[in-house]
Amino acid sequence: MSILHIRSRSKNGGANANDNDGGTKRGASLLKVNRSVVVIGSVASLLLGIGVGAIVFAPHAPEVIDSGNVTAMVSIERQDVTDARSVTIEAEDVALSPVAAPRSGMVNTSSCKPGESLHSGQSLLSIEGRGILMLSTSEPLWRDLHIGDRGTDAKSLNDALGALGEEVPSDDIVSDRTVTAFVNVAAKAGIDLGDGYTTITMSDVTWLARDGVVVSGCPAPVGQIVGQGSAIAELPTTATSARVQKLPTDAVSGTRVIQIDDTTIGVSDDGTVEDLDALSRTRTFLASETRSGGTRTMNAQWKLKDPVTVGVVPASAVGTTGGEHAQACVVTESGPTPIRVVGSMLGRTYVQTADGGIPAGRVSVHPNDKACS
Repeated sequence: MSILHIRSRSKNGGANANDNDGGTKRGASLLKVNRSVVVIGSVASLLLGIGVGAIVFAPHAPEVIDSGNVTAMVSIERQDVTDARSVTIEAEDVALSPVAAPRSGMVNTSSCKPGESLHSGQSLLSIEGRGILMLSTSEPLWRDLHIGDRGTDAKSLNDALGALGEEVPSDDIVSDRTVTAFVNVAAKAGIDLGDGYTTITMSDVTWLARDGVVVSGCPAPVGQIVGQGSAIAELPTTATSARVQKLPTDAVSGTRVIQIDDTTIGVSDDGTVEDLDALSRTRTFLASETRSGGTRTMNAQWKLKDPVTVGVVPASAVGTTGGEHAQACVVTESGPTPIRVVGSMLGRTYVQTADGGIPAGRVSVHPNDKACS
């Protein structure tokens, strides 16, 4: 917007004193007027701009619902949902025994690193040039085992070797196949037990309390002299069982998982957590505190493994059937349809039919009390 400038001059083009005084006064008045015009014009332009902006940028509703029209009907939208629910996980835990040195001597090599997983059939370190084989047996091996020895320790040794793919008997006796399998597993771990090895000695093997457990500390670095039985790898507290407390009863049916931090873990229909090692490695589990009785609780999201499609309707479109066993329903163009409400958010209700489908057609926005009867 331009501003009009006005000057007062005499007929002969010269400015006299009176004219100057009058011109000065008139000029001041006009300047005030012009300033007012500028301000008013600027405000008008600003308001006009806001109005235009409101027209251009106002969101467009996908379908207008006339709240005063009791016969209004709207289309049923479709949306994929995981039906996530906030739940509490209760876990029983135990402090795992550290991996212990089976003999004394100086550590000359070590692959121990905090945060790394330990597995049965691996060698964690060497003491004075000979590796130590880790085995995850159901009970610690507590004696040298010769061919023909029997016992629960022999059974657990055979089971552990069989779990590593070796052909061994499944009974509680040490056989020549047991010894051969032990030598083979040690060789795969880089440990040469030499020819004529016939007795499984306790100085060559150490107990791993749980296969796949994560190292929390490495107290025996290379160059350190360790004593028999001293810790060479520390293990964290770990879950021995865990389950979802108070499963929601109105959930969408389907295979479920729990989400803790960035970890997804499978759960059974009764809420039992399936992968305890994965749970034990989460930040939430490690940050939680053990209560009396050896349990700890943590929050998680309990959700469908694979999303399902639901119908989305206005909350006002959901009515109920009459009678003793009232049930939620919507009224479509073909009549009342029983539904399950599987969730809601911001005035939108997620629904499915009893068989997991979606009602067909359009729904009444304001079904009356008798419409679903």
